[in-house]
Amino acid sequence: MTWNLFPLVIIAVLLAYLWTLKDNFRHDKFVYTRHQLWGGVALMISTLLTLITPIVGDLRRTAAGAMNRRHNRQIAGKRGPE
Repeated sequence: MTWNLFPLVIIAVLLAYLWTLKDNFRHDKFVYTRHQLWGGVALMISTLLTLITPIVGDLRRTAAGAMNRRHNRQIAGKRGPE
């Protein structure tokens, strides 16, 4: 259940940070800082996707292989560990 709230917390923190920047900086400094912040967020997201893609692909391949082995045992009349 807490994993469902995690993205909302990150969005709330980013919005609070932007609101604080807008209140405390001049317009030109705010625009520059906002640009740097979104660049950092984009870099974090692209790094996350780069790192998680092979992991998810391996999990899907492993899970599909396990399902096929279990299905083949049932067809052949062999019962595997349950």
